[in-house]
Amino acid sequence: RGLGAAAAGVKTYVGTDPNPRLLGGYARLKAAVAEGGLPTRIEFVPKPFEDFALDDVAGPFAPDLMFTSPPFFDFETYNDGDARQSTSVAPTFDGWLAWFVAAAVKAYGLIRPGGYLAYYFVDFRPRGARKPSEAVIAAVRLAGGAFRGVIAARRGAKRPIPVWVFQKPE
Repeated sequence: RGLGAAAAGVKTYVGTDPNPRLLGGYARLKAAVAEGGLPTRIEFVPKPFEDFALDDVAGPFAPDLMFTSPPFFDFETYNDGDARQSTSVAPTFDGWLAWFVAAAVKAYGLIRPGGYLAYYFVDFRPRGARKPSEAVIAAVRLAGGAFRGVIAARRGAKRPIPVWVFQKPE
């Protein structure tokens, strides 16, 4: 995402990731973008998004777009044994869904008026449970956001994964 933002000429890209094993790669990406003469300012904040604040980024910053691909409950485990891993923070589906919705509302609150929130996630759930998309759409609408629709993204030969798009009014 950071490299794509730089290639697209985005002014500032901020990523969050609690996995300490990935920090070296992020530092190399940031250096390569700077050495390549691309004007994008890249920042990586080594913490989970739920602990992120705009104060973690130096200078004035109001995102036009927040794009995220959160963990899909227990479908992906990025760092076993890390207490900040979503499966440790929210080990049940209902707990994860509450965490997931809270993160969506937080992300929506951080974007500038007129800005967009884009969530890349599979709308999976245990049988009989509420769809994550329904919970996120309802929560962001309650916060004042407008649901703009779904864009399908294809990953390899697998079926498309939706990107759920919201906009904050001006």
